[in-house]
Amino acid sequence: MSVNYLVFYRGRANDQQSFIDRYRDIHVPILKRFPGIQDISLLTPMSWKDKHPVNPGQFTLIVQMKFASIEALELALQSPERDEAREDFKKFSVFGGEIWHQAMKLEEQLEKPG
Repeated sequence: MSVNYLVFYRGRANDQQSFIDRYRDIHVPILKRFPGIQDISLLTPMSWKDKHPVNPGQFTLIVQMKFASIEALELALQSPERDEAREDFKKFSVFGGEIWHQAMKLEEQLEKPG
């Protein structure tokens, strides 16, 4: 079982692209130094169409970090690198929204049929 630590940025930054660029170029290198981190993915919004009525998300960014276990995640969250990441985030441009952190276990990966 792997653990995914997700950070959701719901709402808008003053400058969306600058927020995402800074996150990718400056913040991610700090996250990559978290002990036990296996993978980092940045999910950014794009335009899309659906023939069915749906409620589109309002997220500027979703960050997915993968760890081997909850113990590995908790070790990373207690690390000096985590403190450094928190301090770095204070230097970001204003983000007018909510930020949620969520640990989720990956129970199953679905494969494409046939």
